Amino acid sequence: MDPKRAEVLHVGASWVAALLEWLGAAQVRCLPVGLREGMVWQALARGGMALPVLADRRKASVDALAAKLDPDPGHSRHVAYLADQLFTDLVPEFELGDPERELLGYAARLHDIGLSLSEKGHHKHGAYLVTNAKLAGFWPAETEAISHIVRYHRGKPPSQSHEAFALLKPWTQHVVEKLSAILRVADALDRTRRQSVRRVRMTSDGDEMTLKVMGSGDLKPELESLKDKGKLLFRLLDREVAVEVEEP
Repeated sequence: MDPKRAEVLHVGASWVAALLEWLGAAQVRCLPVGLREGMVWQALARGGMALPVLADRRKASVDALAAKLDPDPGHSRHVAYLADQLFTDLVPEFELGDPERELLGYAARLHDIGLSLSEKGHHKHGAYLVTNAKLAGFWPAETEAISHIVRYHRGKPPSQSHEAFALLKPWTQHVVEKLSAILRVADALDRTRRQSVRRVRMTSDGDEMTLKVMGSGDLKPELESLKDKGKLLFRLLDREVAVEVEEP
C-alpha cells in the first residue's frame, strides 16, 4: 500500500462497510480506473483542454519565483545538479522515487531565495516565501513539502519540537528529512559558490559508504562545511561514511 494512502485506509474501509450494510449488499466491485481517468475522458470529449503540460507549468512557476528573488542563480542551479546526483545514488537507501526527486530539484532551485530579505535566517525567510508564493501547478501538500525542505537546508535539522514540522503527515516528515539532508550536502559542496565540485557520488560497500567528491582547486572550504552540514545525511544512513576527493 502506498504510505500516503495507508494512513487513511481505515477511513475508506469503514465508509465502504457502512455503505454495504445500509444497501444490504454482500460485495463491492472495484473499478480499474479512477478520477484522473474520468477527467482525461471528459477533457477529450470536449476537444481537449488548452492548458500547458503540468510539468511545464510547475517548472515555469519555480523559475519565475527564482528569477525574481534568487541573488545567485548559478549557485542554486549547481546545488540542484549535485543534489540530483546524490539522490540517484541514494534511491536504494531511501526508497524514494521520481515525485520526490522532482521536489528536491525545485527546493534546491529555491533554497536561497530568502537571501532577498535577509542573510540572517534566510532559510526561514525562504520557507515563508515558498509557502506564500502560490506556485502554479503544485498541490498544497507539495508546496508545503518544498517549503520545509528549503527551511531545513541549513540550521537545525527537522525536529518534532518544531511545531510546523510536527504537524506534517508522517510520510511527508520522512520525505522532508531525507531530501533536506541531501540538499544540505549539495549546498555544502558549493560553499565558495565557485562550482569547484563537478561531480559527487555515493557508493555502498556493505557496512560502509563512500562519498566521492570530484573537483579541482582548493576544496577545503567545501569539505569543512560538509563536516557540519553532512551530519543529518550520515545519521540517516546509519553507517560509516568515508569522504574521498578525486580529480574530475
